[in-house]
Amino acid sequence: MRGATLLILMGCMLAFPLSGCPVDPSGEVVGTYNVTGSLVENSCGSTAFAAQDPIDFVVELRAEDHGPAYWRRPTAAIVNGSHTGDVYRFRTEVPVTLYAADPTTGTPGCTLAQVETILVTAKASEAGDGGVSTPNDQGRADAGAASGEIFRGESVIELVPTAGSNCLRAVALSGGPFLTLPCRVEYDLSGASRSPVF
Repeated sequence: MRGATLLILMGCMLAFPLSGCPVDPSGEVVGTYNVTGSLVENSCGSTAFAAQDPIDFVVELRAEDHGPAYWRRPTAAIVNGSHTGDVYRFRTEVPVTLYAADPTTGTPGCTLAQVETILVTAKASEAGDGGVSTPNDQGRADAGAASGEIFRGESVIELVPTAGSNCLRAVALSGGPFLTLPCRVEYDLSGASRSPVF
């Protein structure tokens, strides 16, 4: 049995192609950012989810006036999302099969829904302005970016057994890699404006 090794939107550990993503997103470029993620929580356990700390990546945000937004990384598929003002939301979900059903015993398999949600506040800025973000009191994007902040938010990855799954073998009480299921991995994100990569 293997654990889950994945970060979809950040594209740091796994690069699942997301079907239906546009090759060239529309909308205007909001900015390109050097982003650092600091691990806040890993309730899955390091054996099940080898969450790196810290993580670093580059992302371009694009947005249209009427709401659509795009999360674009050099080595990953484009992800569609939405925005209200400077607040951007992205969500993606993929199944992760830990083990298949056993037809001999009739025991169901274990498939997890891996849901990643990113919520960030990002401000447009000139490349190279040195605007490095600093944490706000709550460490949350929905609190709004403080004066001088460029990119601030969080990424939450949730691993939840799908309907009909039997994931008892996957948890630590039964000798599996997961401390508990469902579980979550959370990163605190901050970033600075940089030159374009596309």
